[in-house]
Amino acid sequence: MRESPALDVIELLRAKGADVRYHDPYVPCIRHNGFEMAGETDLDTALAAADCVVVVTDHSSYAWVAIRKKVRLVVDTRNAMDQVLRIKRIVHRNGVRDAVCAAVREALV
Repeated sequence: MRESPALDVIELLRAKGADVRYHDPYVPCIRHNGFEMAGETDLDTALAAADCVVVVTDHSSYAWVAIRKKVRLVVDTRNAMDQVLRIKRIVHRNGVRDAVCAAVREALV
């Protein structure tokens, strides 16, 4: 975690006055440049409370499609949400009927 860009992102957002919280299943607490922060333990609660989710690490343990459904705004610096977009493109390219396409898109958005 010592060299993680997430630390700089957190620091920059805090300097701008943002109420920053983080969730990382592998890093329960961070210390960086004089501040210390405990991670959120309940991902669903953290997502529900977030105005914006910034993806800085694309852990394979996260269910990205489910996360995308739960949040209004995502800034994805790692293309983790590409899985969500890929599903939408496949549905569109395979000529699935319009009604099914619309239902899948709505479920993913």
